[in-house]
Amino acid sequence: MRKIYTWHLTVRSYEIGRYGALDNTSFINYLEESAIRASTHAGYGNEWFESHQLLWVIRKMNVRFYTPVLVGEELECRTWVSDFRRIQSHREYEILRNGERVLRARANWVFLDWTTLRPTRLLPEFYDAYQPSNEDLEDFLPPFTRNEQPPAPILYHRTAHYHELDKVWHVNNANYVRWAEEATHRAMQTGANSTMRIISHEIEYKQSAQADDPICIKSWPHHTDSEGRMCWVHEISHSTTGDIFALDSVVVQL
Repeated sequence: MRKIYTWHLTVRSYEIGRYGALDNTSFINYLEESAIRASTHAGYGNEWFESHQLLWVIRKMNVRFYTPVLVGEELECRTWVSDFRRIQSHREYEILRNGERVLRARANWVFLDWTTLRPTRLLPEFYDAYQPSNEDLEDFLPPFTRNEQPPAPILYHRTAHYHELDKVWHVNNANYVRWAEEATHRAMQTGANSTMRIISHEIEYKQSAQADDPICIKSWPHHTDSEGRMCWVHEISHSTTGDIFALDSVVVQL
């Protein structure tokens, strides 16, 4: 049985993007807030993790956006833990509007020792607190896979900025989504009147970028399917060392 944590919010004007709908990175921020609220409700808030020098980090996230959300609309955010493994867990997310699903997501979280940043075993008491449902994982992403023999990539260079950092001085997870979406728009050379809509992300986090890191985003196109969807694969790396920060497959509805 799922132990679902639910909270409600109203979409604010400053969360609206260029197309007049809720910006996708705001959705990602909602998911982060959902996880924090749910964990706090279970008895494990930020202060507990800081005092015990432990933390969760996201290794992979899958997100599907179903329909646009507008300013002033009321949303119901739901989250639950679907499984526990030795050092990691899957957390599920769903956002509803008037009972209709507007987002479905899953994050693979890894449990770390804060001082060493190395994985550590989940605490036995977590099982009673979070009550993982041990359900079969729902497949909600469009049916695309990464291109094994991509064409020459399209390059986009930028710099990681201080305002993109989180409390541990690493670039926040939502900003990699923002970077990948910007790279998608640049690669497709979309104009101000484009009706293109990004409908999913499958992002894997490899390591963390820090302020002033030079960033190179390599983008490869995938084929368009019969429903007018196209996949772009992005490799986000350090421009000098080549170290990979994240890989993201972005599906676009044309």
